[in-house]
Amino acid sequence: MHDTSGPHPDCPVRRARQSGRRETAQIAAGDRTLEICVDPIVDDSGQWLGAAHVIHDITDRRRAEEALHRAHAEMLAIFDGIDEPVYVADPHTYEVVYVNRAVRDLFGAPDNRKCYEYLQGRDAPCPFCTNERLFAEGAPGLYIWEFQNKITHRWYHCIDRAILWPDGRRLRYEMAVDIDDRKRAEEALRRSEQNYRTLVEDSTRLICRFTPDNRLSFVNRAYARFFGKEPEALVGVDWLELVPPEARDEVRARLAELRPAAPERTYEHRVIAADGSERWQRWTARALFDDSGRLLSVHSIGEDITAQKQAEAERDRLQAHLALVHKMEAIGRLAGGIAHEFNNLLTTIIGYCELSQESVSSDDPVRGFLDEIMDGAQRAAKLTQQLLGFARRQSIAPQVLDLNETVAETLGLLRRVLGEGIQVTWIPGASLWRVRLDPNQIAQILVNLCSRAREAVAGTGTVTIETANVTVDEAYCRERADATPGEYVMLAVSDDGRGMDAKTLQQIFEPFPAPLDLSRGGGLLLAAVHGIVRQNHGFVHAYSEPHQGTTFRMYLPRCLQQSAEPPRAAAAEPRGGTETILLVEDDKSVRESTARVLGELGYTVLAAVSPADALRQAAAHQGPIDLLVTDVVMPQMSGRELAAKLAETRPQMKCLYVSGYTENVIAHHGVLEPGIAFLAKPFTRAALACKVRQVLEGPHPQEAQGR
Repeated sequence: MHDTSGPHPDCPVRRARQSGRRETAQIAAGDRTLEICVDPIVDDSGQWLGAAHVIHDITDRRRAEEALHRAHAEMLAIFDGIDEPVYVADPHTYEVVYVNRAVRDLFGAPDNRKCYEYLQGRDAPCPFCTNERLFAEGAPGLYIWEFQNKITHRWYHCIDRAILWPDGRRLRYEMAVDIDDRKRAEEALRRSEQNYRTLVEDSTRLICRFTPDNRLSFVNRAYARFFGKEPEALVGVDWLELVPPEARDEVRARLAELRPAAPERTYEHRVIAADGSERWQRWTARALFDDSGRLLSVHSIGEDITAQKQAEAERDRLQAHLALVHKMEAIGRLAGGIAHEFNNLLTTIIGYCELSQESVSSDDPVRGFLDEIMDGAQRAAKLTQQLLGFARRQSIAPQVLDLNETVAETLGLLRRVLGEGIQVTWIPGASLWRVRLDPNQIAQILVNLCSRAREAVAGTGTVTIETANVTVDEAYCRERADATPGEYVMLAVSDDGRGMDAKTLQQIFEPFPAPLDLSRGGGLLLAAVHGIVRQNHGFVHAYSEPHQGTTFRMYLPRCLQQSAEPPRAAAAEPRGGTETILLVEDDKSVRESTARVLGELGYTVLAAVSPADALRQAAAHQGPIDLLVTDVVMPQMSGRELAAKLAETRPQMKCLYVSGYTENVIAHHGVLEPGIAFLAKPFTRAALACKVRQVLEGPHPQEAQGR
């Protein structure tokens, strides 16, 4: 205890005398603490008279204060050990009273700055400050604080509370819980959801989710737009109602296969869009199951595969057409080979039959047999011509034609082919372009089509023939693989007969697609038409339906040469001569019959069995050889090559080619080269005689080319 009368500088009496007001001092008295209060006593003039002393035992209060200070120190030690930022500020002055280590690490020392200056870098209190509500309402404050400086950028969840400071002030205590990881996870989730929704909503694919009972629970905008509805209008709808009825069973079957072990299935079906167009869709469905294997929902993504389906259909169509082309080409090669051999046989038959007819009188019973043989041979010859027409291997001599004039010239023949019960309607096109064809082929096309129409009409009906100028564009060609863009003259033959179904129509140009009828050419009629048109670089299409008749449209390329060629001169009467002819034929029967016919016509005939034999005989013959009659296709050497070798030693010798078909030896796709003389097998005695005289009396090919 202090001695109040002594000179101790902290003596309360001395301080009271100096200050003129109450002074206090605490002194220890054993285990007790006393507080002495000294009040100065002065007179009216302020002179010191003495002091009044009051002594209080403050032991309990002092102990309580010490306990409070210890608790405060412990609290601050705890605060300083917390990793989360903690600070205390005066709610009235915004003075920072305390900051823990975590705050000091982030912001440094407060340096007497206000809390909004220190923590937020502001010049004025924060607009979100919780002081008013905290002290007015007594409710703790909660807010999210985004802190960013040059070093770090983090998010905190801040908790404000009122706290009693040891000096008796009620201050604002705030602890910030680091929620940066959670905040960033939430932000990532938000962005992910936003990206997901953006992808789903902006996707051009159709996306939906439906429940196990097929009720839609979500659709994106593309799905709703496809069906012409708002997304909200489709939620709750049974989505199978949007699938065409004929496809529902298959779709159900595919979805029934969904299992936890195989949660994904793909299926396709047609569907009618909101604009009425028919579209194809491919769907990928993925099912979600719970842990017990119970189906929760199905997510399905659909894409429009209409273009792909159309491309596949076009590919299949082109492949089918290519297969048909290969098939027809193979059959054509076979038909050409058969016709070549068959024509050799017919040449022999016709030759010997004519020789026999000349040696038998008209009243001899054998003459009737020979006439029947000749008739059969002639019909067989027509059949081989049909085969060659189909194979595109018959020889032709094209001319620039006015198709209207050519068709008009054949109308009389066509009416006889069709018979009295069938009416022919002729519709010529105006200002028709020219074409370049062999007129005999036009006649063959019309006769073949009218013969087929007669069978289709079966009695009475109408056949319409018409022509027109047509420009074929790329769009048309995309639908028909055999067509080529350009300008064409269209020749159409239509009937009102029984028509045909799609399957028959696909096989219409194949030879013998139906039971054979060789007496009328059978299926070769249309096959020959197809071959002729293709040989002349055109194309033909058939249109038909059961009981609706049939139309064949032939598209023949336009010829820019305007003037038609003059008609050919009429064939001369058959007669013989005395010239020397070198006959080269590897077929014995044809060689012998042809040599005999030429011999009876007065010619000197050198018959060779092969090109080598012909070269030997030509070298050995002392006199002139006026004409080489040679088969086109022979072993070891072609007729063209033989003629070229013989021309080296006998340049004035003329040449006549004879063959069942021309190949490409003397013709390009059947069109004879300029200056080529050709006689097609089988031929009659008269045809051979006329052709031989025509060549012998005509100009030499080199002379003709020089004119």
